[in-house]
Amino acid sequence: MARWRLTAPHYLNLNPSEEYSYEETDRETGRRNKQVFKVPRPLDPKDPRDCNYNGEVVVGQGEGTMPKDYIFIGAPTPDMEPLDDAAKAISASYASQ
Repeated sequence: MARWRLTAPHYLNLNPSEEYSYEETDRETGRRNKQVFKVPRPLDPKDPRDCNYNGEVVVGQGEGTMPKDYIFIGAPTPDMEPLDDAAKAISASYASQ
């Protein structure tokens, strides 16, 4: 279980992903063209609507995360505070690069 607390606003790719849908209609043929894009979700620890725990945003990766955690895809950033040993090990592996 790897969990982090956000200390600054982030744009994160989540699982399940956020989607933006764009739709247009061709004027000549009348056909609709719809495109769906996966987009990152903005998460701000100062915004109470984003907080999944009492006044904080907690994200996780892998098995063993808590049900209310946001599951993100990708590498942790320096503005993520590790909450457990697995998260500390992952963050340390990226810090040495």
